[in-house]
Amino acid sequence: MTTAEIDASSIEPLALAGTAKEVAKQLSNLSHDQVVAWVLPDLHDANATTIELIRGMAGLIQTSVTEQNEKTLASLIEALVPRTPPPPGLLKEAAMTARARNAVMQGASWLTASELAKIAGLSDNNPSALTCFENL
Repeated sequence: MTTAEIDASSIEPLALAGTAKEVAKQLSNLSHDQVVAWVLPDLHDANATTIELIRGMAGLIQTSVTEQNEKTLASLIEALVPRTPPPPGLLKEAAMTARARNAVMQGASWLTASELAKIAGLSDNNPSALTCFENL
């Protein structure tokens, strides 16, 4: 079974704890082919917390792998499905909008930034600065 074929939502993370010999014995009873192990030195008082932390990390890793596989699948589908050309009405609308915008831009008298700043009472050099503060 490859990573892409694994349904991570059906896998419950399993955390084993104990000495190396105890964990080896627990692992021998499992039918799983792949196992990740962390060696945590001298954590006698924190075993339960550590196990819960590792169990949570395993769940996050599984969720991440599942999400990545779903994104990859969606990208592949998008790449393989041919793009449909836009309908003729949409093309006509885009051309009309472009012509209208060009007509507005070329047919209107536009103010320069300096002229707009003067009308607004701002500095010619720095339109964001008020002219009343220039003399201070």
